[in-house]
Amino acid sequence: MYNQLKVEFYKLRKSLFFYIAMLGFLAASVLMAVSQISQGRDISGQDAFLGSISDTSLLFVLSLFVSYFIGNDFTNRTIDNEIRIGYSRLSAILSRAIIALPFTALLYLFYSVPYALMMGFVNGFDGGMIATDFLIRTPLFVLQLMAILSFSALIMFWCKKSALGMMLSVCFTVVTCNILRNIMNDNAVFRFTSFYRITTNNLSMTTQDIMISSVSAVVTIFIALLAAYIVFRKAELK
Repeated sequence: MYNQLKVEFYKLRKSLFFYIAMLGFLAASVLMAVSQISQGRDISGQDAFLGSISDTSLLFVLSLFVSYFIGNDFTNRTIDNEIRIGYSRLSAILSRAIIALPFTALLYLFYSVPYALMMGFVNGFDGGMIATDFLIRTPLFVLQLMAILSFSALIMFWCKKSALGMMLSVCFTVVTCNILRNIMNDNAVFRFTSFYRITTNNLSMTTQDIMISSVSAVVTIFIALLAAYIVFRKAELK
């Protein structure tokens, strides 16, 4: 799988889509900050960062990228050829998930960090949260994003068609992270999922809350990738 990881990382570094998304998030962060500053909004850098990592309105872009990143290997038959020469289907899934999920999640920081810095320079960086609590939100947020994006990987390995997978992934992310959040906000089961818990990163959280969010994200990633392996294990490759 080492060679597969090298290939996937090289593909990520050469991906035009990746850099376009990066620039898009940077532009969005500048526009958001300029809009808030021009309106005289007194938002500190800390509050801007925490607010941005609790906002799920732009996550469909990340879902779109993961779907494209994996789906392109079905389009050009890279996955088919890997399996044909002896690589396992499990390694085909894991090599893409290990590269695509964390690096795509980190893409969002090109929105959160510049936005927080610009608001901080104008209104100061202090907020109502102590430093240790604040710092733990970033890795937690990345883990939660990976959990949500793991469903995009599942959808792509299930349908094996780039265009269809991208459409389904975007729809899934919009429904689970935006629509269901409003409909099932009081549902006890939904409140344990990463789709809900990612929206609470700007709130005061106890150690138990952080543990629940972390375990929920890890379990979600495991279940989604296991499901991807189950549906892909016996899938017919042409």
